[in-house]
Amino acid sequence: MNFSIASLIASLKNKKIKVSHYSFDLKIALYEKESDETITKSVNEQMEQNLTYFKSFDYIAASLTSWTVEYCYLLLKKLEDFQGKVILGGYEVTSMSRNLLFYLFPRADYFIKGYAEKALQQILFSKKKPVDKIVFSRIHPFVLKSPYLKGVINIYSKKIYWETKRGCKYKCGFCEWGNAAKNVTDISILRLLREMKLFKKCAVDEINILDGTFNSGYRSFVILSKLLRMTNAKITFQARFEDLISENGNLFIQTCNENKDRIRMEFGLQTIHKEEMKVIGRGNDMQKVSNALKLLNENEIKYETSIIYAIPGQTVISFIDTIEYLLLGGCKKIKSFPLHIASNSKMKQKIKEYQVSEKKDEYNVTTVVSSFTFPAEQRKDMDMISKRLEVGEIKLITEKNSSDYHPPDSWTIKEAGQYQWEILKIDESGNYPEIYSQIMQFYIKSTLADMREEDFRQSQWASIMLKPNRIADKVKFINDYISGEKMLQLKLSDFPPIQNSDETLSSLFKLINQSLLERKYQCKLHIGKSGNIYVFREIVSEKFSS
Repeated sequence: MNFSIASLIASLKNKKIKVSHYSFDLKIALYEKESDETITKSVNEQMEQNLTYFKSFDYIAASLTSWTVEYCYLLLKKLEDFQGKVILGGYEVTSMSRNLLFYLFPRADYFIKGYAEKALQQILFSKKKPVDKIVFSRIHPFVLKSPYLKGVINIYSKKIYWETKRGCKYKCGFCEWGNAAKNVTDISILRLLREMKLFKKCAVDEINILDGTFNSGYRSFVILSKLLRMTNAKITFQARFEDLISENGNLFIQTCNENKDRIRMEFGLQTIHKEEMKVIGRGNDMQKVSNALKLLNENEIKYETSIIYAIPGQTVISFIDTIEYLLLGGCKKIKSFPLHIASNSKMKQKIKEYQVSEKKDEYNVTTVVSSFTFPAEQRKDMDMISKRLEVGEIKLITEKNSSDYHPPDSWTIKEAGQYQWEILKIDESGNYPEIYSQIMQFYIKSTLADMREEDFRQSQWASIMLKPNRIADKVKFINDYISGEKMLQLKLSDFPPIQNSDETLSSLFKLINQSLLERKYQCKLHIGKSGNIYVFREIVSEKFSS
């Protein structure tokens, strides 16, 4: 049970309402499904098994996010003969217009917009049904009840989640809630103190604070100080770089320095580029960010930073710039995530302008695949860079003076982006074996895989020519591809006609040829000023010209 659902249950139990909870674990559903079965089918089977149990209740409430809408449709279809009431809430309900909600979910009896604690109580205790099914109630501190003090969540666990306030003063455009929460609601200090005493009594090992931005204001500093004194737990919280460059920020830095073995901060930077900031609705004061990074490093405070990729207007080069900025700034842990465009965001209204295409992953989460500045192949390149970050392959090469790194003088390079060079030609000096390995993995294998999806004959033909053995051959191989002298390419097939009596197979190849978009894949080799090597592809075609 996640914390937000537990909070709803705690508020209902406080009113002596009998309530139960059921969740569908998509990771388990994905793991347990048959190889030829979709995750939706797996969830559908779980619903069938529990349908009688669901229908035993007077009310059924479901939380909708962009990746659970599909499952909600399944559930509502099964509840057509349900005699009770259906309540829908969550991100998607909050973001949708009333007309769209009525059209998509005619079976629903109520729609809750915003936080649900008070709205649920209104529905359950009110004898009069709202005319248009829409329920919205501003949140008040007295309605928010602790899932720990109410016994909803088992406190005897190694790691717990906690909140000290609802809402966030920042309104980032990529945030699911967007402007749904108009203000910040502080949870009473009395409740927080009672929870702290419980945490100490139960010897909680780690507390993850869920506040959108915890290090905002003097009150949060007081709460952190009390939490450190009253418990022995390790503490993780979301923070904003700019809030460290203030009087209260200095207090946070000092406290974190004094408790560096117990505190870890999580920052969201997303991007360092102003145009990309505008697209996602998140402005960063980069001077303050740089100053905050310096303070964190000087005080040896543990922290990590999250960034976003596949932003319309972004390129692979600008994505690398953001990574390099953080590495050179001393950040040792960087997490990157593909952009999911929230339904209630300004971005959603501009997807045609941005030429955005989206797709769902195995969990039905929708992310941006391509835009006017990058094709689908380069989204895959960003995915591979993100994976390298995740496993620790991309890191600060030298702990000190890393910004002084420079490729061998014998190599031909040029500036590319603010924090990287493009390598135009190499010799046998430097780390050419690593370069060769990365080109094979991130250019050759990736491109052959993409070609195979469209015309496997061309991918097989290309793979025959790609096996240099000697050192000199490998260096020439690298230079041929990074110079553009050689490029893997898809083209309208000029292979000899297939000598095969199977007309179906011949028709298939004709169909492939008709739908093929001719393009060349040039290998781009960049090296960051941290010393990290990046290989990606530039697509040369009618749409994406070099």
